[in-house]
Amino acid sequence: MSTRVGTGVRTVSQALAACAWRALEARAQAEPDWQREYRSLALAVPALLHAAGLCQALAFAEARARGTAGGRADGGSPAASVGLQHSGRRPAVAEAYLQDLAAVLGYGSREALLRDSREGDLLAYIRQTGRALAAAGWLKRCSEALLAGPEGPEAEGADRR
Repeated sequence: MSTRVGTGVRTVSQALAACAWRALEARAQAEPDWQREYRSLALAVPALLHAAGLCQALAFAEARARGTAGGRADGGSPAASVGLQHSGRRPAVAEAYLQDLAAVLGYGSREALLRDSREGDLLAYIRQTGRALAAAGWLKRCSEALLAGPEGPEAEGADRR
């Protein structure tokens, strides 16, 4: 007689966490500097989503992926408020993050995620924003667990969020 526990049903949060973990296990093979840049972006995106909204956060990340993100000199954008403005991130890091976020959310490509965020109706956009916040939260947690963290004396308190 089998003593199997549970029904095999997982919560949405469990599914997002598992997908984020798988994505970041692969990213953990990258060079440490690349990992630190990815981790920094993953730590900041949930706040950017909350402050600016889904479309603006995705547009900012897409601009980073294309290497065209700029900003106002006074730093007045939501991206500046979470420390992403003028950060010199390599486009490959932002592209990888967008691909991972799209995969965690169940999209086949980052382009599909970007398209749906721009073209959906209001209720779909609200649902998508909530799911994106949850997925970005899991990418943040998994990056803290799996990827290289900051170096130097400032690293002592930086990892304790």
